Order: sequence, then structure tokens, then C-alpha cells
Amino acid sequence: MMRLSAHEFQALVRCSGEARYKYWIRRVADFEEVWSLADDSGWVLAQDGDGHVAVPVWSHPEYARACAEREWAGNHPRAIALMDWMGKWLPGIAKDKRLVAVFPVPDGQGVFVTAERVRRDLEKGLESYA
Repeated sequence: MMRLSAHEFQALVRCSGEARYKYWIRRVADFEEVWSLADDSGWVLAQDGDGHVAVPVWSHPEYARACAEREWAGNHPRAIALMDWMGKWLPGIAKDKRLVAVFPVPDGQGVFVTAERVRRDLEKGLESYA
């Protein structure tokens, strides 16, 4: 896992949702892991303004840790291997009719996208490594 400077952290949390989404795709393809928040009872979930349930994800544990407050207080960053994310999580998220909340920030929501879009964009991102 790469070290994350305070400058990089602050710069990214101020970016637009779409910029954070593109960054997330690149970093997940680079490091082959996805980060979310969980505690002993399971993984956290998010909700968009229309009530759609989503799985929040980040590219680095520090971004996830920064969001472990309010309703997510007491949760800790946990890594998900990219192969598990692609092979188990995304199909399960789609089957459950949930979304993915990519890169929430402490003062804002993530980008809510379908599991299919995430799969397609990650596959495209991984092509440069083939």
C-alpha cells in the first residue's frame, strides 16, 4: 500500500465526485484492492438521496478512516482483494439491486454508480496492465 501524504489527501477530498471516481478506478487497478468500512457485525452501507442502498468504497484505508464518523463511527477500514471484488462483491451488489458509493468524503457523498458500470470501468482500467 502506498503512503498517502497529507497534501494528496486534502487535494483529493476537495476534487469533484467524478474526479474521485476516475482516481479510484486507477488506484484500484494499480493496487488490486478495494477498501470499505466494517465492524464485528458487518460492512457499512450508504444511501443516496432517493433511498438507494449502496456499498461505500475507497482506494486507500486513510480515506475510509476519515469517513468513520457519525453513523459509521466505530468501523474500521478493511481491504477487499480485487479478484473478490470483481468475482463476488459486484455480482452480489447487482443481485441485491444495490449501488456502489465510490469515494465518499467526510463532508459529502460518493459517486453512486451501478455495479455494472464499476465492473466495466475497472476492466477497462485493468487493460493497461495486460
